[in-house]
Amino acid sequence: GQPVEVKLALWHGINVPLVLSLVTVALGLTFYRARHVIAGLLVRVDDALPITADRSYDRILDGLKSLAAWQTQLLQSGLLRRYMAITMATIAGAIIAALLHGGVRVSPGTWAPVSFIEWTVAALIVVGALVAIRTHSILTAICALGVVGTGAALVFLLYGAVDVAMTQLLVETLVIVMISVALLRLPRFRGAAHPGRGGRQRDAVLSIALGVAVTVTMLAVLDGSLDRRVTDFFEAESVVSAFGRNVVNVILVDFRALDTLGEIAVVAVAGLGAYGMIKLRRRPGRGADPEE
Repeated sequence: GQPVEVKLALWHGINVPLVLSLVTVALGLTFYRARHVIAGLLVRVDDALPITADRSYDRILDGLKSLAAWQTQLLQSGLLRRYMAITMATIAGAIIAALLHGGVRVSPGTWAPVSFIEWTVAALIVVGALVAIRTHSILTAICALGVVGTGAALVFLLYGAVDVAMTQLLVETLVIVMISVALLRLPRFRGAAHPGRGGRQRDAVLSIALGVAVTVTMLAVLDGSLDRRVTDFFEAESVVSAFGRNVVNVILVDFRALDTLGEIAVVAVAGLGAYGMIKLRRRPGRGADPEE
């Protein structure tokens, strides 16, 4: 921040910078002439040392490769069942850890009474899930999962989420068609792919743990106070900003237009996929081709 006087000249006399420059050039010429001797000396010193940076780097790299191979063999086994088990166990563990860390507060006395229709829908979902895990028929399991999805759509419908219920119902129906076409062509589980009795017990424990964790989380959310800032905003801006008196329609079409477009895209893609699989025909005169 202060003005500095600069003196420019071609020769500043013999000074420290000039001497250091001459020494640097002289050392460079000396090392260059003796480069073969110095290289041999460095090799002998490197061989005599118990550990060097170069060998340490190679060992770390080899260890990293071994760790990656072990991790890949453990996680990427090629079995979808194991992938799902690891994913669901991670989700259940994260939810349970968050609940224990934040403190769970559930007040059964504040719950609203459950109507007969709600009990019926819940029973429908439970029966569909039990049939899916107990049956030995692939087609029956697919239909049972469709019953579970339809029950979820009814839950959305009972609590006023009509748009989500429509999307769930349409996608569930189309997915059943696509899964039926795909899975009925697959071979039966054999060998290591079959879970066995121990695998079934593990899956049961994992499913119950995840279901309990999600249920307790929902009950804990309902036990808290409702923040109405977003609700009040939509109620106040529905007519002023979007010129609509139906708040739900305004939210879907105006405030949440991209999300609604995403739901429409999901239904459209599912429909196109089902149509393509239904219309797929094997070419005449050709046998079964796994790549078709």
